[in-house]
Amino acid sequence: MRILEGWETLSQQKQAAVMAFLGSLILSLLAFYSDPVINRDGMLYIDMARSIAEHGGNVEQFNWPFFSYFLAGVISISPFSDTVTSMMVVSLFSAGATALLAVLLGSMTAKRFVFLAVLVALAFPGFNDNRAQILRDWPAWFFSLGAIYAVIRFDETLRWRYALAGVALLLMGMLCRLEVAGLGMALGLAWGLKGGRRKLLVLGSLVVTAMLVGLWYAFEGDFGERIRLYLDALDVVARYQEFMTISQKFADTFIHEYSREYGGLVLFVGLVSIIPAQLLALLGPYLLALFMGKATLPDREKRIYGTVFVIWFLILVVFLTAYFLLSSRYVVLLALVVMPWLFLRFAQGYENGSAKWRSVAVFVLAMMALTGSYSSSAREKMSLVQAGHWLIEQNSPVVYFNDPRISFYAGRTYFMSPMEQPDAVASGEFLVWLVDRDDMERLIDENRVSLRVVEVFDSGGDDVVLVMAGL
Repeated sequence: MRILEGWETLSQQKQAAVMAFLGSLILSLLAFYSDPVINRDGMLYIDMARSIAEHGGNVEQFNWPFFSYFLAGVISISPFSDTVTSMMVVSLFSAGATALLAVLLGSMTAKRFVFLAVLVALAFPGFNDNRAQILRDWPAWFFSLGAIYAVIRFDETLRWRYALAGVALLLMGMLCRLEVAGLGMALGLAWGLKGGRRKLLVLGSLVVTAMLVGLWYAFEGDFGERIRLYLDALDVVARYQEFMTISQKFADTFIHEYSREYGGLVLFVGLVSIIPAQLLALLGPYLLALFMGKATLPDREKRIYGTVFVIWFLILVVFLTAYFLLSSRYVVLLALVVMPWLFLRFAQGYENGSAKWRSVAVFVLAMMALTGSYSSSAREKMSLVQAGHWLIEQNSPVVYFNDPRISFYAGRTYFMSPMEQPDAVASGEFLVWLVDRDDMERLIDENRVSLRVVEVFDSGGDDVVLVMAGL
């Protein structure tokens, strides 16, 4: 009874945060249980964390390793294995991000829609697609949503503690992903666009510039390569010349000779179209909310979310045209700032719908959360884990891996550059391949003279792990 009484005394935002946080932890447990094989980025971060803990922080694999520094600190005090500890850390960050999303959604509607806001946050495809992955994006999303919430509260109350909290959250987010600096500029612009704040906007711009310059001087020696990479992307003249050179090659190769003058336009439009395509994929069924009502965001939220959307979209365009690649994870922030608008329309349609429609909506959201977090095919990759653990038990020298994931599970480093296969192998030395099952016999026949088959690990997927040893 005391728990129920205490629950009733909680504010609408706290209730949403608690429910979403606990629900997210359950979904993360389901995700890691159904997909126990760590993603490649996760292996890299854990391997760097091990290196930091053992060798004092000299990391060469990656030029922005602050997330791994954090993992190293947690791993050093955790009673669990490196892998389990990293999964727990990511699960907590994902729970925090989901809770903040639920708070942002629920804060604009009546208290009776809190449960609906929690379900919508838990079923968000942009989060669930990555729940079983150890990513530095998780803390970046958490700190980004926290900064957005802080700016909204600062805009509402003008209490400077929210502004200071927002700056601190943005700085921590930048240590995870440097791109969060773009969010900081967007939030500052959104706050300053309100009438009477132009002078403060100019002052804030000077402060942000000073902070970026400070980061440059602080990290130039060890981590300046990442900062320099993004500064180069902002070199408009150089990027334009490079883009036009590539577009000319594209036109000469793929476009009819009478239309080659449009090669740059075709390439640009094609690249930019990737952003809305990935955004639609991340939002999924939530797009149906467009047809469920006519609700619009309050002016404050419209200004903040709209400014973030526009600035982040422009950042993605610059990134695409500079480097010709775009992970769907980079588009998640766009989806997050669209979600409040879609949720208002969904809540309006939910309230106006029949009891049967509301029951169906809740059931669909629950199924989206569960099925989005569960992987039915991940067990096919278990051969990587089985081979790695077996190699640890054998305690025999391994002179070659063709895949860094097996090396990681065998207790060795996650190498970034391919290993060279030795010409001569001593008796008892192991060579390990991850190969397509159809190519396994060919590989065995090619090495029959000098190598023998020791073990084959097959978990039912397209690939198998083949272990051979010198004769």
